[in-house]
Amino acid sequence: MNTQKLPFSIRMRELRKEKGWKQIDLAEKAGIDKNMISYYENEKYIPSADALMKIAEAFDVSIDY
Repeated sequence: MNTQKLPFSIRMRELRKEKGWKQIDLAEKAGIDKNMISYYENEKYIPSADALMKIAEAFDVSIDY
């Protein structure tokens, strides 16, 4: 994976695909509505601090990654 600064939506999509997860898989692991995962990846919404922490935990990365 390229470690340069990427927009959140792209970084999340890349991490999800590296894990072989569908959006529904990430939603279940993070405890977030599956529609919100799609919205984040399509830059319709920016995740709240709480959602960002849940996503980072699901991927086992820091929130600044």
